[in-house]
Amino acid sequence: MKSPIYSLKIVDRYLLLEIIPPFLFGVFIFLSIFLVDILMELTNMVINKGVPGIDVMKFFIYSLPALIVLVFPMGLLLGVVISLGRLASDAEITALKASGLSFVRIVMPLIIFSILLSMFSFFVNEYIVPLANRKRAMLQRQILLKKPVPQFIEGEFKKNNKERAIYTRSNKNGKLKDIIMLEFKNNELPMFLSAKNGMFDGNNFVFKNGYWYIFDKAGDFKRQLKFQKMLRPLKMEVGAFQEGAKSPREMSFFALRKKIKEYRKMGLNVKNMIYELYMKTSLPVACLVFVLLGAPLSFVPSRNSKAIGTGLSIIIIFFYYILLSAGKALYITNAISPFFGAWLPNFIVGAIGVVLVWKARR
Repeated sequence: MKSPIYSLKIVDRYLLLEIIPPFLFGVFIFLSIFLVDILMELTNMVINKGVPGIDVMKFFIYSLPALIVLVFPMGLLLGVVISLGRLASDAEITALKASGLSFVRIVMPLIIFSILLSMFSFFVNEYIVPLANRKRAMLQRQILLKKPVPQFIEGEFKKNNKERAIYTRSNKNGKLKDIIMLEFKNNELPMFLSAKNGMFDGNNFVFKNGYWYIFDKAGDFKRQLKFQKMLRPLKMEVGAFQEGAKSPREMSFFALRKKIKEYRKMGLNVKNMIYELYMKTSLPVACLVFVLLGAPLSFVPSRNSKAIGTGLSIIIIFFYYILLSAGKALYITNAISPFFGAWLPNFIVGAIGVVLVWKARR
């Protein structure tokens, strides 16, 4: 006679096998929906920009990781409501309860699966998405826009091939303010420039209202020149400047947290960066939140479990992302902190899910 423990393991495997096909189907469906805009952009690249096919394929591949993290919770929710809805309609849930299994014990393998999926999503979001976003942004600047534009982050030096480094206190729409530029030759410091304003015109750096300091090979000051306007040709590849300029979405959680600490010491505004930091943890946890809400709602028997499950999934997803937009709007207006702005949908949807689970287990 088989032990109860072995029987419970069979039930766990059965439930997981039930959820995986609709989960994969949901990931495919939602991923296809989000890919529509990207495919239109790729079509424009091929027809109007004449971008080579290999670059179009790279652009497509680099776009996938961020979308996969986004659709994992959606696909899992669809898988849960369809699979559990089907089991409830066929009275299999009733049979499991009659055998002595509680509601929590029935959905436990799904909760564990959602936790593992959340951990995997965080891993992808931490190590793969930043690199892919970085590659995609560079490809977009270098190929899609035809003329790549140097990217500078406020308050940080950008060095290129040990020849030139540029610092700017402010960068708004490509217009730089309070600039410092160093030009190196043979690892020496022969020239130093400071300017009030500057920009990049496609071939040159344009500096206005500044001073040009010249040093000798020993590093001693030689002379100072004042200028109203100065052009410095871009001798180096623009891509090297781009390598140093990373947006929050092109950085990992720990790299972004370190950058926030550095910027705080410099007195810079890091509010948006903090929000992006918490979003890197909030979105993966949505997998668990959706299971907590979707599982108890799926236990109602229905003859058309697939249609009802799909509709229910769309409603929950729509509600979740309305809360996400509301959280972002509230943090922007300083009504709540960036942390609560990013985690607001998880707190609300998760709380509703916990209440429904508690009621379902009674």
